[in-house]
Amino acid sequence: MNRRQLLVASLGLSTTTFAFAQDASEYPSRTVRLMVGFAAGGPQDNITRMLAEYFGKQFDRSFYVENRPGANGEVAANYTKYLTADGYSLLLAGSGAMSVAPSMQTALGYNSAKDFTAIGRVSGFVYLLAVPSSSPFKSTRDLILYGRTNKGALSYASAGIGATNHLAGEWFKSRTGVDAVHVPYKGDAEALTDLIAGRVSYAFIGGPGVIAQAKAGKLRILASSGLTQKQEGIDVPTVAQAANIPDFDVVPWTGLFAPAGLASGIVGRLNTAIMKSMATPEAKARLLAIGQFSFTDTPEQFAQYLRTENARWASVVELAQIRKM
Repeated sequence: MNRRQLLVASLGLSTTTFAFAQDASEYPSRTVRLMVGFAAGGPQDNITRMLAEYFGKQFDRSFYVENRPGANGEVAANYTKYLTADGYSLLLAGSGAMSVAPSMQTALGYNSAKDFTAIGRVSGFVYLLAVPSSSPFKSTRDLILYGRTNKGALSYASAGIGATNHLAGEWFKSRTGVDAVHVPYKGDAEALTDLIAGRVSYAFIGGPGVIAQAKAGKLRILASSGLTQKQEGIDVPTVAQAANIPDFDVVPWTGLFAPAGLASGIVGRLNTAIMKSMATPEAKARLLAIGQFSFTDTPEQFAQYLRTENARWASVVELAQIRKM
């Protein structure tokens, strides 16, 4: 064994990992693929393409998007888990696949906190607690008082069983005593249509369409799901304040991941690129156009946030007695 091999062995590193760490300053030296678990044209795809564009400019290398849709992002996550942790295959994934699914799925196939390297959050949005404009409820308190005393009279919409706004709805119910029937749809667009028509009583729902419909007088927004983050242009109390649930904080997010074991030097370069990209006025404006805002956190902060989110959603599932799939 030569001197270099002895040094690597003493550090408990493989020669491959050592090489990655040594070459981090030259990363990337070839094309990088950014995978996303949704079809082209949706919000996560748009954010992935925006990130690929900015990364390409910063690193002077080609970053291309590969769509691997299926199971709310779980297909792409399962695929990425088994790839080489060299920084040339990355995944943009959302809280649905990385935080909610682990609490809802009994046979998910991956552990989001152990099978991936968390590089940094990229974007997020808040849900708005909304009712039809014809609703008698003028405040969150009105909704809660009615829902407590009129069993089964209310219904709430979500993007589907296991969706983040399904869990948000159940968390709201379990902490307020509201009795409401869950009506799952095949996405937020269908849920929004029926909410406007008054076929459901309320929903936690996001996106620019909600704001547009509220400004058009077709919806009434009662509260925002974020504890600190708010939807720009919407001045309403948080659910935490309005419903007296101090820890209620639902902020769906997207973040950049790699297979577990990515060298810290490469993680650092990618995280710096995220923060530089997402801090620009142009990026913020592009995100705002799709109802989102940017994040800037370190890899360590993101990894801790992921662990906290996973534990929180597992607790919500248990508290609300939601049946796992």
